[in-house]
Amino acid sequence: DIVGCMVIDEKDDTPLGEVVDVETYPTNDAYIVRMADGSRRMLPATKQALKVIDIEKKRIVVNTDNLLEFE
Repeated sequence: DIVGCMVIDEKDDTPLGEVVDVETYPTNDAYIVRMADGSRRMLPATKQALKVIDIEKKRIVVNTDNLLEFE
């Protein structure tokens, strides 16, 4: 399950936050990430955004250029 996975920056392996929800849209899903500072961001579930998904280790490595504001 994606919810509960830690989101990691691909550039420097820094933990950014945790996936707290998944939203479904016509073009692709989006992961809602609670960032370390408490803010929330949306991460499109695309090849450009998601570099490595390791469900066993609860870890997703991402391209941070794809993190979007979410309210």
